Amino acid sequence: MGCLLESSCHSVGAQGPPGPQGPSGINGSNGAQGPPGIQGPPGITELNDTNTYLVNSNQTNNSTTFNIGQAICDPGDFVVNGGNSIVEFSSTQPFQFFDRPILSPVVGSGWEVVYIPGVNGVVVWTTHTICFDNPPAH
Repeated sequence: MGCLLESSCHSVGAQGPPGPQGPSGINGSNGAQGPPGIQGPPGITELNDTNTYLVNSNQTNNSTTFNIGQAICDPGDFVVNGGNSIVEFSSTQPFQFFDRPILSPVVGSGWEVVYIPGVNGVVVWTTHTICFDNPPAH
């Protein structure tokens, strides 16, 4: 059978090597936004006797060295306020004291009071702290 056109008379040769990688296509559009999630539980809006509690700790110091009294909140809770009450005091010299939130190892984990009575001094006191009962309740 004869060729009508010269270009149709050639035989098919071997396949050549693949060409270079083409450029990446553009990103498709983002899908529609999903429905809103469910509302979480409300947070604490006030402190009261249902979410706070009192911790008291009694101490005595009858030397001239530091004596630290601490009232500690439950783990995970934190101090709201604190202080101390002197039950007994006798000293011939002035004394020093520190009344503050606990700073270490966990900031705000309770309240501490440090008394340094004078010579032959005696100090008996109670350290108080009001703690926030961080949910879940302990």
